[in-house]
Formats: sequence, C-alpha cells, structure tokens
Amino acid sequence: MKSEATRAVITRSRWLVPGLLAGGVLMGATTLAASAAAAVCQDGKMRSCAYDGWCGGIEICSGGHWSLCEPIEDCPPPQEVNPYGYLDVVALDQTAQHVEVYGWAIDPESPLTSLNVRVIVDGYQQGTFLANTYRPDVGSGNYHGYSFVLPADTWGTHRVCVTAVNIGGGVDKSLGCKWYDVKPKVTTSWGQGDVNRCASNPVGDLNALPMNRSSFRFVLGPTAEGLDYWFGEPHLQGVQRLAFGDGRSLIVSRSGHLGLYVVNMGSQNGTGQPFVSGVQSNDAVVYRELNPDDRRNYGSHVHQGHMGGLQTMGRTLAFPVESPDASNLTLNQKTRVMFYEMGSPASPELITSVKRNVLKSPEAGAVGITRLETGRILMVVGRKDSNNLDFYVSGLNGPYTWSHRYDWNEQELKTQIGDTTFADYQALNFVTGCDGTLFLVGTDRNTVGQDWVDLFRVEFRFDPGTSSGPDPRVILTKVAKNHLSCSGDCNLDASGGAYVTPSGQLLLYGTEHEAGGDQVNGQFTVRAGQF
Repeated sequence: MKSEATRAVITRSRWLVPGLLAGGVLMGATTLAASAAAAVCQDGKMRSCAYDGWCGGIEICSGGHWSLCEPIEDCPPPQEVNPYGYLDVVALDQTAQHVEVYGWAIDPESPLTSLNVRVIVDGYQQGTFLANTYRPDVGSGNYHGYSFVLPADTWGTHRVCVTAVNIGGGVDKSLGCKWYDVKPKVTTSWGQGDVNRCASNPVGDLNALPMNRSSFRFVLGPTAEGLDYWFGEPHLQGVQRLAFGDGRSLIVSRSGHLGLYVVNMGSQNGTGQPFVSGVQSNDAVVYRELNPDDRRNYGSHVHQGHMGGLQTMGRTLAFPVESPDASNLTLNQKTRVMFYEMGSPASPELITSVKRNVLKSPEAGAVGITRLETGRILMVVGRKDSNNLDFYVSGLNGPYTWSHRYDWNEQELKTQIGDTTFADYQALNFVTGCDGTLFLVGTDRNTVGQDWVDLFRVEFRFDPGTSSGPDPRVILTKVAKNHLSCSGDCNLDASGGAYVTPSGQLLLYGTEHEAGGDQVNGQFTVRAGQF
C-alpha cells in the first residue's frame, strides 16, 4: 500500500509536466539505469521512471534509497498484438511411421483470420501449415486449429516445435515444443521370430552375474578343425544362443577355412532356460559354414578373413566378415555383414549381404542388431577394436537397404557409474529393457587377462547444445560393469554373447579360443561358460 506522502506526490504530479516538479526535485523524464536504483540518495528527492515498462511513474528517496516505481497516471495494460495459441499433441500414430501434430493459434489483431504455423523438427524447418480446422473451445471464430501429419524419423527421440506466424504489428510467437520417441520393439514373449524378448532388469541382472561361470562343452568332431590356437591360426570369435525354437542352438563364429558353427545342445532342456553343466555326445556341431574369405591353404600361415562378434534377433542372424588387407579382393568383398535365416538352425539360409558400398568403414569386427517398433532393424557395427561404432537403420523391407545414422567415437562416452573405460570389445549385443530402454552389452578381456562385461544405455536424440549443430546424435552412457572369471573355460577376448531367458533374465555366454576341452569318445570338444 502506498504511503500518504507518496499518494500526495502522485496526486500533485498528475497536473505537472512529467519530469518537472516544483523546486527541481524531479530529476528528469529519462529512466535511469537499473544500477542506479540501489544508489544512495537524499531523502525526499524524486525522479521519474517507467512503470511496468510503459507508463509514467515516480520514485521517491526514503532512508537513503530509491523506492519502487509508482504510477503517476492511469496505467491500462498494452493491447496484445502478438499471436498466441498452444501445441497440444505430438505423437506417433499406430504404425510408428508418422507423427501427428495438433494445436491452435490466433492473432488478436485479426481474430477471424486463420494463421499459418511454422514447424521445426530437430532444428530444421519442415514446412508451414494453415491453422483453419474447427476448434470451438478456443473461440474467436472457431476455425483456428491446426492438424497435420509428418513422416516419423526412423529411430530415436525427436523434438517438434511450432511457431505462429504473425500478421499485423506483432512478431511471430512460439507455441511450444514436444517430443516423440521411436523405440525398440518390446515383447515379453520368448521365441518370437522377429524380435528378442525384453530383459526385465538389465542393469540389475548384469551387476548380479556370478563371477564364476557354469561350465559346459560341445563336441566338435574327430579333429580340432584347425582350432589349435596360436598366433595367426584360426580361433573362435563370437557366440550367440538362439532365442527361438527349443532354445538348444548355439551359433559360434570362427576364422580359417570355416566361418560358422551351429551347435545343437541336445542334452539341454528345450524350454530356453539356463543350460546345466557338463557335456554329452549329442551336444555337437550340426552345421558348418565355409568361410568365403579364407585365402589360405589349410595348415599354412597365410592371413585369413576375420569373422567377428555376432548377434541373433528372433530367427535372424547377423555377423561381420572383414578382410581389409586382402589385395586380391574387391572393395565389396573385403567387408560385409551377412544376414541368415535361422528358422531351421541346422540349415541356415543366406538372406543378404550388406557390402562395403553401404558400410562406412572397411573395418567390421562386431555387429549387433535389434528390431525397432517401426519394423525396421537397428544395426551397430564396431570398427577395429570397436573404438568407433557405426549405427545404421534398415528400410521397411528388411535388411536389404540401409541408412547410416551416426558415427560414434569412444571419446563421446558418458557415464553414470564414474567409470569412463570403453574397451576393445570383441562382441556388441543390443538388449531391450521391458520399458523400451535400449542397452548395448560389450564383452572384453583386458590387457592383464581379466574378463569384463559392460552395459551401456543407448539413446539417439536431438541435442541443440552440440557444437556440430542440432542434428540428432547417439549418446552412450555406461550404466554397469562386472568382472567375470572364465578360468580356462572361456575367454571374452575370443567370444561372448548376451541372451535373455523366457523369464526375462539376462545371461552371458562365452567360449574359449580353441578346441581345448577333454575328448568325449575320441571327439574333440570346445569349452564354454554361462554366467
């Protein structure tokens, strides 16, 4: 409430010329800088100011300091001239192929005119649309709603912003921003043909993996098939348990004249549950795939192609083949990602081969795949030592056409556990949480012989704060790690692979480099571990 003295001054000032009071007490009509508001002054002195930024006002010195600005005339609010409105909804449609956008916009200077609204997605303008649909809830003629559909991005979190385009004396006005997500496909059903079951608690399960493995073996055959591991010789490189059918199939990649084994763990349960320890004669290789890039005479020391870390997704298998140093191969032969149909595990069928003319790098040491809710496939390809990761999204027709979305480097790693180590991962596997969060599992043996498994949260989203511009980027955040002990039964520098059970539990498998297990009925065996 104003003091009586202030009221008297304000009353007198209404008939004075603003800025000129008797005795020269009022110090001028120009509003002083904000820094002067706290300056020491002489009690009783007055000066003009702008009340609420537009009305004439006065400040009175009291107690050595200027008072707040008080109006010296009736001060109605200025008439609004800028458009206003709201962005009500940004949402994926049922197909996850399109984004639906709803809202309304009005210009008070022309309340019966339908405005244009401008749409910006992830920092880029996508077009202008007319706000002329029926919206009786906002008044002013009722026809001020906008409703339109945009093509959805293929993956990740994206920001949609809408601006009302001004007409008349105001300026364009933001109506707000909202986000939409294209997430991995989530299912709680195990054994689906197109997608793996979601993990109920990926972080908790990885942290809880026992340090010591449960050991088992599989029968290779009457010879070691070249798996006598020493420098330059063939060795095992990746392992996956097929989450389809009876759950007894292991797929193991290797180098040398052979590229792939399919193993039927015949003695195990047929329900997809964890394996039990031991080996029987019916735990054996049932299919061998020749390595198309083997360029050595078997038994010699000629460099051969590298078949690295692999992943299955329902009935689909993806694994990389790289031969970057082979002078006798064409560019498309040097690096590929092979896709197989594994509906009949003992008889895989080649679907397609993603070649070097699509892949960004001649290096492909590990590959991971998962299904998105749009039906597309998300693929990550680790270059040499997986220090750089390339992310690709397929077309709607399957693994035949691809677009490169992001080239991630280990220097970009974030962490929420205080550890910024990004190792030379031999295997990279996607795992989807049941809440739709995407994770990446990496397995590695470090330079002092310790086996580790790390877990990263994977996001692809618009980040306006990056120096490279507003484009979406992949964000990998380390959320868990676990030190495991293979003790001769496995080597995570050779092969490792994630698996989700029918109950949603995350498990990990690994094999040794070579065929080092005890013989069974004169047959060579390979040792493996389950965590």
